[in-house]
Amino acid sequence: MAVTLYKAYQGYAAGATIIVPDDTQTALIAQGIGYAASGQPTQTYQATGSTVLSPTVGGNKSPQDIAGFGAPSSPQGPRILPNGPILAFASLGTSAVHVAGTWYRAEIQVPHLAQWTGIQVLNGATVGTDHLMVALYDTNGVLITNSAVAGVLSAGANAFQSIAFLTQPILTPGRYFVAVQCNGTTATTRRWAAANGGNQMTQSATGTFGTVPASFTPPTTFTADVGPIAALYQ
Repeated sequence: MAVTLYKAYQGYAAGATIIVPDDTQTALIAQGIGYAASGQPTQTYQATGSTVLSPTVGGNKSPQDIAGFGAPSSPQGPRILPNGPILAFASLGTSAVHVAGTWYRAEIQVPHLAQWTGIQVLNGATVGTDHLMVALYDTNGVLITNSAVAGVLSAGANAFQSIAFLTQPILTPGRYFVAVQCNGTTATTRRWAAANGGNQMTQSATGTFGTVPASFTPPTTFTADVGPIAALYQ
């Protein structure tokens, strides 16, 4: 399970979040070394005596050391990870307005272990009128974390806008979902079009701005002009 450290432990600094077997988490909390972390993927990580396990983190399985793991001290891959091929910003995908409160979701493949700060959203030509917020879900559609529910003013026409999470999750390799919501119908963001998308599952769902669903049923098809063009960033 995930633990945030009060004090240094096994090479991890105070304040670091690490993912450890269940019995280790219980011991660390009982000894006052850390506390149960929030805003992290759900984990199934039982110690078995082997040196390497394949814990399930956010529904994804990947080999990890039995002693637990945290955010790597050195980057293991790109620090900005888009959810599709990125071409000229001003012509990529479809620039579209939002239905206020509707969530727009798309898959993203994470190839390496890393801790992430937030989601970058590719804005369209019209910005500065409405507020945006983002959320991150695991492969099963279970909420991991989200940005501030008040949202941030859209800014930067035809450019990626960075929106920070409330907590910074550690993600193991696998599939996740990025989600974008807007409180108005004027600002535009760019969505994957049939001509340059199609290899990721996408969906939209009505909602109320600032209300973040705890889960959703993951899509099994690609719908053009729905999935946000976005990236995770460190």
